[in-house]
Amino acid sequence: MPGPVTAPLHVRLRNALQERIMTGDLPPHSPLPGERPLMTQYGVSRATIRQAIAELCSEGVLYRLPRRGTYVAAPKFSATLAELVGFAEELHERGLMADTTVLSLAVGTADASEAEQLEVQAGARVLRIERLVRVERAPLFYDQTLLPADVGEGLTAAEVSSLPLYTLIERRGVRLGEGDQTIDAVRATGREAARLQVSEGSPLLRVRRVTRGSDGRVVEAALAHYRSDRYQYRLTLRRQR
Repeated sequence: MPGPVTAPLHVRLRNALQERIMTGDLPPHSPLPGERPLMTQYGVSRATIRQAIAELCSEGVLYRLPRRGTYVAAPKFSATLAELVGFAEELHERGLMADTTVLSLAVGTADASEAEQLEVQAGARVLRIERLVRVERAPLFYDQTLLPADVGEGLTAAEVSSLPLYTLIERRGVRLGEGDQTIDAVRATGREAARLQVSEGSPLLRVRRVTRGSDGRVVEAALAHYRSDRYQYRLTLRRQR
């Protein structure tokens, strides 16, 4: 009879590191030991270590920060797609301590693309908002939001950083109706990589949303980029036949 199959060295190392992460020996956001200590501890080559780490990064178990090293990823945050909830609002409702930084907030005139998204005339006044949201001190998503100026009139950076945007919109008498959302996978541009503290070209989840009021009017057009190593969407599917 054939003898037992021995897993390749990089697989055994990957499994050993994953076990240390699961048991809490390497907690979320802690730095992974350097290559030399790992070589000494596990008796493997640098190439074996790099292959194991690369696989764990691709699986979202580890993440790299440019010029800083490799770190342990926290368990992914997840959201369902069954309810109209704002990007930051969903974190707030789950009791997560989200830290929102308003990168810019300014009124301007809509260009052709923005006008099409909001279904207004080119040149109409719009409010542009850029935010970076961190959870557990690490960036989770970066978003850019367009509001018709009358919907966002009077909003301040302090309000946007402390309260969910949908809450602020509803306080202005807008009754939200429905949203159309698309999700796809993209690679981080230099701008997005800098915002989210990932390497340029890293995989991100791109979420586009157009939200309408109960009267059918577009009241928000948003574009968000999530770190795919920290976030996932979950669906419950039921057979209808």
